[in-house]
Amino acid sequence: MKGEMKMQIKMLQTEEDWQAVYPLIQQLRPHLTEDRYFELLKQMPTYQGLVIMDGALKAFIGFEECHNFYNERHIFVHDFVTNENDRSKGYGEMLMEALITHAKEYQFACIALESGIQRYDAHRFYETKMGFNKWCYSFRRKVFS
Repeated sequence: MKGEMKMQIKMLQTEEDWQAVYPLIQQLRPHLTEDRYFELLKQMPTYQGLVIMDGALKAFIGFEECHNFYNERHIFVHDFVTNENDRSKGYGEMLMEALITHAKEYQFACIALESGIQRYDAHRFYETKMGFNKWCYSFRRKVFS
């Protein structure tokens, strides 16, 4: 690519877009092979991706537009990762702000997400920088391995 690329936020659309984001997904989900990533992606037809580029891919949010009885029409963030070499540079905040703007523009009730119990830095980011509130616990029970 010739010349300097300006920072941009964009929705993923092509298979090449999804291919390019795999290394970031792997930072968040190291157990996920590339083959399994694409297998699962094909099974998630409503999954959407938003990225921030600044000369290179800096951060990714994977989300779905959902409906349920407690959040009504909302966005659920399944995956959110900033490249490990680009953390604490504002990319994650800019990308989440873009998703918040999208949610407001399309009148979603809220944005919901889950974060691993051990991810204290992420929790601080969501609460202090992005205005999220802890409001429930999430439980799961494995029934097949």
